[in-house]
Amino acid sequence: MGQILSSSSSSSHQRQHQQPHQQQPQQPHQQQQQQQQQRQPPSQKAPATATGANRLQVVFFPDANLVCKFWLEQGACRHGASCKFAHTQTGLATLLKALHSARATLDVCVFTITCDQISDALIEAHKRGVKVRVISDNDQKDTLGSDIHRMAQAGIPTRTDAEASHMHHKFAIVDNSLVLNGSFNWTRQAVLQNQENVVISDDPRLSHAFAAQFESLWQKYARNLVKN
Repeated sequence: MGQILSSSSSSSHQRQHQQPHQQQPQQPHQQQQQQQQQRQPPSQKAPATATGANRLQVVFFPDANLVCKFWLEQGACRHGASCKFAHTQTGLATLLKALHSARATLDVCVFTITCDQISDALIEAHKRGVKVRVISDNDQKDTLGSDIHRMAQAGIPTRTDAEASHMHHKFAIVDNSLVLNGSFNWTRQAVLQNQENVVISDDPRLSHAFAAQFESLWQKYARNLVKN
């Protein structure tokens, strides 16, 4: 079953398992030093140590099942107990939630896309006004189950490489700030069968690097627009 790890949940877990310890009495010189620090104005106090405010999640696949679309988007399933899809925060649910969070831009650079739920999320983002762009491998766009042409027909600008080697990236950038990257191919098999991973982070060092790589490839493949 898929697994989701986050920096905040990991630190919380560690705190819960720490054994309580008895506080040692302060020595007179320690008390004096503490009182002096408390009297210092804010500008003279030592800067706070970074606490990992950036988002970091690691998602592992496979999932036991595809996620219910109604549960994911509306918080409840209209089919009730008869629904055959997952109603929990699976790996795919976490990935889709990140894609649904796009408000301005969504740049996708992946080897192949055959998972309809992921393709639907990209098309829905395009329909609500998000600037969506897709780069994929030219050898994969015409394979059975590929959603590349469907996205192009929906009006999403889609380009491929034109090389003997593969365009083998698997990353996306949401609003130029949130990066999704890992081994995960955007396929149904990767969701339900393969041992895969996706790292989700809003660390600006990552987002800037991946955004620059996307723009470089987008220009490189300018002549390879997939026609709708």
